[in-house]
Amino acid sequence: MARVRTWTWWLAAGAGVAAVWWLTGRREEGDRLPLKDGRVVRMREVRPEDKPLFVRALRTARDQTVYHRFGTVKRRFSAEELRYLTELDGSNHYAIGATIRSAGAVRGVAVARFVRDPRDPSQAEAAVAVADDFQGVGLGRTLFMHLALAARSRGIARLVCPVLATNRASLALMRRLDPEAAFEPDGAWVLATLDLARVL
Repeated sequence: MARVRTWTWWLAAGAGVAAVWWLTGRREEGDRLPLKDGRVVRMREVRPEDKPLFVRALRTARDQTVYHRFGTVKRRFSAEELRYLTELDGSNHYAIGATIRSAGAVRGVAVARFVRDPRDPSQAEAAVAVADDFQGVGLGRTLFMHLALAARSRGIARLVCPVLATNRASLALMRRLDPEAAFEPDGAWVLATLDLARVL
């Protein structure tokens, strides 16, 4: 599969996709999702006006968080990257985020994204990132399942998830989602291919 880096790490520091009510005047939006620890987040699709939140997320993310998504550490997005992250067609490039209201503001705590492979429309590259303080409460798995449903409804049969080989937690999640998933080494990364017929 051609590498189409999804840049989906951006919420891992917990700063990203929000309802941006403080920018637009809209109140918080999205479907309610209760978590195992009693907290409730909201899910919605990523929108073009989320660009400032991506900038903040990259600036405040821990080095380890950034490294797990890029294999290196960077601190700014180019204008082209910001357009890529937020201006989505909803079919070939789709992303959904989870938010929570914290200290009077809406905070992004997780995101899941897929990008369809132009050479094989039945396959897409996908990734999920979850804020440090929202891990272990089922959010990553739940968000991935919503992403998988969205992918299947758009004619996608397989999701290929690039995971840094040292990111054991993400690799374990891939195995739980699809016990028969294929794992292919790709330099410092592992490409986990999940069959949606088994995931869903």
